[in-house]
Amino acid sequence: MIIEEAALYKTVSGMAGQLDALVAAGSSPNISIRVMPLATALHRAAVAGSFAIMDFPTVGARAAEPSTVYSESLTGALYLDKAAEVRTFADAWRVLAANALTEAESRKLIETIRERCHHA
Repeated sequence: MIIEEAALYKTVSGMAGQLDALVAAGSSPNISIRVMPLATALHRAAVAGSFAIMDFPTVGARAAEPSTVYSESLTGALYLDKAAEVRTFADAWRVLAANALTEAESRKLIETIRERCHHA
């Protein structure tokens, strides 16, 4: 996942626990947490909002389901599986990933913010 750095500074009840959970999750070998730094220039990928690109395995002789983009909003969820739609979101993901901090840099930043939160 890639999370906007500004979200890590939000003052909400339980934020220290949320930061603890991010640090713990990020130490799992199958979870990647990266932070998009505040200093990053705004790119059109930023308007994509929250989304996940889901890929499905082939099961036995049955072909895999097509890659699907999942996006939530206030009124429901959107599932996009047309190749052009998935490609658009995959391109946005590549831009976000190219501009985000590395996993190690992100972990260090989250831990620093968490320490400030615990001492506040």
